[in-house]
Amino acid sequence: MSLVSLLTSKCKLVPPSMVCNCTYTNVISLGNWFNMTVNSERQDQVEAWIKERYPSVWTEIEALGHGVTMGGFGYRQYYLNRDLEP
Repeated sequence: MSLVSLLTSKCKLVPPSMVCNCTYTNVISLGNWFNMTVNSERQDQVEAWIKERYPSVWTEIEALGHGVTMGGFGYRQYYLNRDLEP
């Protein structure tokens, strides 16, 4: 079983039909999942999964911009705003 299959079989994400109502939640949830995948090959798998199921969310994640770890030779980390308001 692939990493993506294993992780997504346990995930309970908002169905694509409801993405328009919960975009911020999905951007944070899926963006964090992508960011904590610390291998560029696995990040490619996670990216493909998100693009297939939540293309509009992936577009928003990409719009945030990203940096690359290890002086540009590592894996991508998207700039997610995790600030919470009381």
